[in-house]
Amino acid sequence: MPRFFVFTLLGLLASPLHAAIWYLSPNGDDGNSGSAAAPWASFAHALSRMAAGDELVIADGSYDQRIVIRGREQLTLRAANRGQARVAGGGSGPVLELQDCAFITIDGLRLSDGGENNVLSVDGTTAPGLSAQGSSHDIVLRNLGIEGSCLQYNCAAAAISRSSEVVFEDSWIFGAGRYSLLVYGARNVTVRRLV
Repeated sequence: MPRFFVFTLLGLLASPLHAAIWYLSPNGDDGNSGSAAAPWASFAHALSRMAAGDELVIADGSYDQRIVIRGREQLTLRAANRGQARVAGGGSGPVLELQDCAFITIDGLRLSDGGENNVLSVDGTTAPGLSAQGSSHDIVLRNLGIEGSCLQYNCAAAAISRSSEVVFEDSWIFGAGRYSLLVYGARNVTVRRLV
């Protein structure tokens, strides 16, 4: 009996103590509370306020910004309506970049305009600087639309490298790039229902 209690207590301590649902909108303001009635405007601000276990619900519309998630755990970013939250990165780097992350879920976004970079990069290399670092694990990429834009460099619409336990499913990849999907140096990557 005492052993069961100790393991149960350890399990509870290892899980997040709270989980919040936050909201983002093209018409939001980073000075807002992040609630459904008063959403934030930028991914950078939302990510700086989110804690492990939190979820960000992304309203329909266009977002001209990048999503950069580094060294974070247990976050979910989900479009309110699949494919209706469009994120255009402006060509300055990967539109969605995950480095050294764990237990991250990205669901329902449409990503475009990575310029001469991978549009989606999970610990991947990016052109033209070809940086390589990271070791993300337990990543879920679901219901994404990814439009490649790389015309001159050796990049892909989506690149997964130096990572493990990645599930990439129910998504579309289209547009320009040397590769639609590039997976290398990664372990236990599951790709299913990808067009």
